[in-house]
Amino acid sequence: MADTTTKVDLPCHDPASAPEGARDTLRPVQSRLGFLPRLYGNRANPPALLHTDLAGQDGFRRDSGLNPVEQEVVLLTLSRFHGCRYCMAAHSMIAERMSGVPAPILAALREGTALADARLEALRGMTVALLESRGRGRRHWAPFGPPATRTATCWRCCWRSRSRS
Repeated sequence: MADTTTKVDLPCHDPASAPEGARDTLRPVQSRLGFLPRLYGNRANPPALLHTDLAGQDGFRRDSGLNPVEQEVVLLTLSRFHGCRYCMAAHSMIAERMSGVPAPILAALREGTALADARLEALRGMTVALLESRGRGRRHWAPFGPPATRTATCWRCCWRSRSRS
């Protein structure tokens, strides 16, 4: 198959240079983080992309039912799976400085090794299984039980058990 990659050279914006629809969105990001990551500056070119990205992230943070450590387990596992060094660096910083991920857990996530915490390891394993199977391969789901129980089992195992911790 022929390579159909096209390079698009768009400016990286800050709140002052961003299109009108993105300025008010970039300011709080810059204020919260203390700087504006290039990722957001680039995604401001079409303001709708920036808004959609941030709405999805905010929804995940707010409504996932995961605490900040668990959220970073998912995001760092995803970043490692896709080989994105930028995302690994960004989420490592967030994990360490903002989410309170313990150093040994962060190191294991960065190295792609098993986590010492059984609940977090189950969450990491489930995330890898979802990524490998694109959400559908039975072979990948085997460790999580039969189809009728795997969702409930993972939910109970990974998230609800924290109330007993």
